[in-house]
Amino acid sequence: MSEVVTGEVLREQVLEQLVQIWREVLKVEDVAVDEALPDLGARSILIVELAVRIKDRLGADVPLEEFIAAPSLREFAGTVAALQDGTAQP
Repeated sequence: MSEVVTGEVLREQVLEQLVQIWREVLKVEDVAVDEALPDLGARSILIVELAVRIKDRLGADVPLEEFIAAPSLREFAGTVAALQDGTAQP
């Protein structure tokens, strides 16, 4: 029997993967998922690196402005999840 993945489950799975990517790229251990991305250390060239890793690992082509627009890593995970399943609005 196949398991249906709900939007919330997908978002949490994406969030876990994003936390790991942030740790690697930003070289930090603690990542607060309710902080704004720039507050977590995401700056210009690092955002490009984050975008590349997200594309490679999660298959989501995230527009760079989404990194700044998201109020938190948790909200950003919702954006990435929507891009993955094709429900993101243009």
